Amino acid sequence: MRANELLTYLLELDKSHDLSKVEVFYRTDRDSNEERVWHVEEDLYDEENNSELISIMFLNDNSEI
Repeated sequence: MRANELLTYLLELDKSHDLSKVEVFYRTDRDSNEERVWHVEEDLYDEENNSELISIMFLNDNSEI
């Protein structure tokens, strides 16, 4: 998944739901236990120039940041 796909999905949901009341969870599949996402941050940058963001990271424990 790309970040713009996530943004598009959230913007579409925002048309009919109050996203300030929606929690974010992660599951490895539909039958696994959910993990609450508590934080999102920039992750990796391109190897060549280290200036272009190439990934973001969802965390359920950001105490080590």
